[in-house]
Formats: sequence, C-alpha cells, structure tokens
Amino acid sequence: MHKAKVCKAAIYFVLSILFLVNLFPFWWVLNTSFRDNTAVFTNTLGLPDSLNFENYIKAWDIGNFRQYFVNTFITVALTLLICIIFASMAAYVSARIWKSVFLYGFLSLGLMVPTHVLLIPEKVILQTLNLTQSRLGITLVYIAVNFSFSFFIIYTSMLTVPKELEEAAAIDGASRVRTFFTIVLPIVKPGLATASVMLCYTAWNEYLLPLCIVTNNNLKMLSQGLNELKGQYGMDYGLMTAGIVITVIPIVLIYTFLQKYIVAGVTSGAVKG
Repeated sequence: MHKAKVCKAAIYFVLSILFLVNLFPFWWVLNTSFRDNTAVFTNTLGLPDSLNFENYIKAWDIGNFRQYFVNTFITVALTLLICIIFASMAAYVSARIWKSVFLYGFLSLGLMVPTHVLLIPEKVILQTLNLTQSRLGITLVYIAVNFSFSFFIIYTSMLTVPKELEEAAAIDGASRVRTFFTIVLPIVKPGLATASVMLCYTAWNEYLLPLCIVTNNNLKMLSQGLNELKGQYGMDYGLMTAGIVITVIPIVLIYTFLQKYIVAGVTSGAVKG
C-alpha cells in the first residue's frame, strides 16, 4: 500500500513538472507582452512593473491588427459555416444512405495530398476566376483544404447514430432532410464540435495560403500581420508577443467552451455497441 502511494506521488510530481515546462512558453509570451525591449533584455524572466497595454494598443491600431482580425474572423466564419454544413451532408449520405467506395476514396485523397503541394494550381484557378484579391477566393481555398478532414471526423460520428431513430422518424412521416437536421445533427454534436475546432485552428493560423493569394493590406490575415511586426534590423519583442496574444486568444476561448464536446467527439466511434 505504501509503495503504491509513493508511485502515485512520483507520477503526480513528474506530471506537474511536465505541466510547468509546457506552461512556461505561454507565461513568457504573456509576461513579455506588457514590457518594452529594454526591460526584456535587462531582466528576461522578470515580471512587468505594471500592466501596460501600450503594446496591445500599438499592435491593434498601428500594426493594423483591427483590420486583420476582422478579415480573419469573416473568412474563418464563412469557411466554418459552409464547410461544416456540406461536410455533414456528405457524411450523412455516405454513412447512412449510400455507402460509396468511390466517394470515400476520393475524399481520402484530400488527406493524402499535402496542402501546400496544391498552391500553384489553386493560384492559377483563382487567377482565372479573378478571385486572388478577395475574401471569397481565400474562403474557397480554406474550404477545399479542410473539407476532407471535417468529413471524416463527422463521418465517424454518423456511424454511431442508431438506425432505429431514423426508422422511427420515417414511420412518423419525417423526410430525409428533416431527419438529418432534427435528429441526426443533434446526436453528432460532439463530432461537429471537434471538426469545427480543428477547422478554426487550422484556418485561423494558416500563413502560407493567404501569403500566396492575398497581397492587399485591406484583406490580409492575422498570420500575415504577425510577420509584418518584425522589424528590418531589430524586433520589438513586447509588440510581437502582444500580437501573438491577440491572435491566440480566440482559439483558446473556442477550445475552452467546446472542450467537453471535443473529448466526446474524439472518443465517439472508438467503442461500438
């Protein structure tokens, strides 16, 4: 009994050390965002004298983060809405109605082919359609590169829906569309939440795709704005870390509120029965 307690205490000690090691970069970024370069270089790990939000104000106004934030929010919101709706429809048809090996294999290609291999054909297609300098163009690209991953997460959740529910709905006279929206979607909510968070995380932090497609300052994303905070001959670490905090906060909030659904979505389908 004593040996078991010692082992348990040792495990908790190791986990606590790992937790602090992983937490340190986040703490350093947040701490540095309230300081200027002089304070950072003279006492790198020291605490700020006061909560000075000057770096955040400079990043938001002078660094044009206000416009970048709006651009990123609109693009990611449109991508999320369109991609999740169509991916859930495709997953429902493939998992519950018409199990097509061809469709399943075709969508698997979206996971096998690296995203950035498609940069040149995507650029050519958008130029042909005159969509290179538009939110619609970058939104379509985000949907294309995230559709397959969203499909397979939701597809796995669709397989866990009991057939008896659909049969009961059909007996009551419900159409396929009504069954999909009122019965199936609420049941696969964890899968939808997981797909949504992963899509938001990927699209929100994407850098190379908007860099190659959007060059207009009024349409740039937050990831591009962060890169522009670097100076030519030096770096303002306080300003840079303030920009990082502004960029990271939305994803942290989304994950915090949807955490319980994400865990359920990841484990759904792991045990069948």
